[in-house]
Formats: sequence, C-alpha cells, structure tokens
Amino acid sequence: INAKVMVVTADAEGKVTAANPATLRITGRKESELIGSDIRHLGGPQAVDSLTELLESSLNSTERSLSEVQVNSMSGDLIPLEVICWRSHDESGTTVHTIWHDISRRLQLEKDRRELEQEMVYAQKMESLGVLAGGIAHDFNNLLTVIMGNVSLIQHSADSGNPDPQCLNHIEIAAMRAAELTQQMLAYAGRGTFQVCHLSLSTLANEMSSLLAASVPKTTHLVFDLAEELPAIKADATQLRQVIMNLVLNGSESLNGQTGFVRISTSTVHLNSRDLCNCIVSFSEPDSAFVQL
Repeated sequence: INAKVMVVTADAEGKVTAANPATLRITGRKESELIGSDIRHLGGPQAVDSLTELLESSLNSTERSLSEVQVNSMSGDLIPLEVICWRSHDESGTTVHTIWHDISRRLQLEKDRRELEQEMVYAQKMESLGVLAGGIAHDFNNLLTVIMGNVSLIQHSADSGNPDPQCLNHIEIAAMRAAELTQQMLAYAGRGTFQVCHLSLSTLANEMSSLLAASVPKTTHLVFDLAEELPAIKADATQLRQVIMNLVLNGSESLNGQTGFVRISTSTVHLNSRDLCNCIVSFSEPDSAFVQL
C-alpha cells in the first residue's frame, strides 16, 4: 500500500481496532494510543463532524461512503485526505473499514487548473475588451462628428446673428451618449455598474434616430418601423444603444457603398418552447410574449 495511504478499521461503536504503519507515521501516534480510540477523532477537531456523518452513513448502508477531511499530521500541518468507508459483518460482529488517501497533489492540480482558467478568461476578456474599444472608438468618432458639426453651425449662425438653439441640444445629447459609452466600458472592465431599468425599446430607438442617421453613409437610408405602446423591458439603456448602433452599422456596411435601406423595427411576438429551442439563453417562461428588435 502507498506510504501516504492510511488504513484503519473500527468496530460498530467507532473504536479503532487496527491501523497500518502509515497511519502511525502520519498522525504521529503510537499503536497503543490509537487502538481503542474513537475513529471520529482521528483527524482532529476540524474533522469530527465529517467523520461522524461518514461513520453513520456507512453503518446504515451497504454502499461505500466517501468524504474529504483534513488531518493533523505529526509536523502540525493539515493534510487533506479522501476517506472511503464501508462496513462488513461476520460472526464476530460489525467492522468498519476506512482507507484514507492523501489528495494534496490532486487539490494542488485542481487549484492550478482553476488559476489557469481564470488567466484564460482574463486574457479572453482583455481581447474582447480591445474589440469593444474599437467599436466604441468608432461610436465616439461619430459622436464627435455630431458635436463638431453642430459647433460649426452655431459659429456660422452666430455670425449671422441668428443662433440655432437646436444645435446646442444636439451637442448635449451627443455628449450624454459619450458619457454613457464611457460608463459601459467601465462596467465591462469591472470598474462600473450597469443600470438596469424599465424602458421602451421603441422610445430608445426613436431617440437614436438622429445619431444613427449621422453614423451611416448618405447612401444608406434608415427606415423606422417602431411599434407604439410596446411593453416595457428591464435592460441597461447604454448596452441596448450599443446593440442598436452595431446592428445598424453592420446593415449599412453590408450594402458595400450601394444605395439601400436599413430597417429598424420593434414589435411584440408570442413565442413557444419550440421557437426558443435553439436559443443560447434559456427562458423560465417560454410560452409568452416577447419584445422583438
């Protein structure tokens, strides 16, 4: 038997009847001290509850029971052990058999694997953050174009003595959108918070109409088909604006510079479990109404 494997037997009361040399070496106890002691206390005070439950489970079942405990070693260190326990019965009475495997190596490997997975997730997040930053940089450029264009209009109208207050409104809206994009970046990077609230998808898309029109080429004509009195949904407005913007930009780019239309529509649809069977996201109430973009 492996030098790090403890083998201990006990009677139905949990009193130790035999133990292999590895048990004596790991626990630092003499055989005379071990024989007759309570097996539930073999692992130290931190393992009493787990070993008590394991012993009771084995005595009440013919199946093998399994548990993980930490045992005080002779050096004072805690050694993680996996304990397999079962009972047998003959004319002399009931015997409880236990095998204690040192799982330090396995736990270390599992820890290393988790750390590696976390590093991979972090690397993937940084990669996707770079992609997101590129998309948002494109949006920022569009917002700055709106701001700079309206500044030029204000300067021109100021010279003529008839400033247009609507230009200031466009600048304010674009600046607010830029601030929201910054908040989205912070939230994605784990340094901000998403603000989930009830909102109308039709209202949100309609508010973006000017910004969307300024973000696509003159050859792309936007058509809005927005349902009235659309049910409210719970979502983060900044994220939804990003989704709408990306969809419109993708549709515009698919025209390859040719004249065409991009339709933005909202509606209410009734979907059942068959309609949603291929969805990545699961729904608790599949047979109900959904808002569609």
